[in-house]
Amino acid sequence: MKVLLVFYRDLESEKNKVLNLMELNYEFIRRKLGIDNLYASITEGFLEVFKKFPEICFINNTKGTLNFGVYKGLRKLKGDDILIIDAGKKLVEEKLKKLSIFDIPSLLIKENKWEGLAYIPKKEVYYFIKSLERSFEKCIIETFKILKNSYGISYIISDIK
Repeated sequence: MKVLLVFYRDLESEKNKVLNLMELNYEFIRRKLGIDNLYASITEGFLEVFKKFPEICFINNTKGTLNFGVYKGLRKLKGDDILIIDAGKKLVEEKLKKLSIFDIPSLLIKENKWEGLAYIPKKEVYYFIKSLERSFEKCIIETFKILKNSYGISYIISDIK
């Protein structure tokens, strides 16, 4: 499984907070999932991440949106199962345990908003990429709905309280 951290333009207003979260998330990922599988889709506004974590493989998020960052990452990593992490959210073990990581796409939500974690199995990456192409300006939850409506692929929503 590959891990994709996504940085996007909306996070640039809270840059210091996001960079601090990145340090915490990096340590968690390194400990629990392994650093060899870590990729980050970043905007120009987060180039310091490149300098601070040179061992991460970086992907250029040229449009600066969340969905485009995910799209670019999935295009690069399409031969693997992928765990998508919003760089603006703290990754903790409880969240990871709530997310269903099996053969079905899944996402974590809280109060009907994406909570920063999603999982796409290798066999569904192509269809998720196609769904993203139709939803660059929408939220990632809408992309999952397009995946279901257009390709008939079910997904799991895990809600944290």
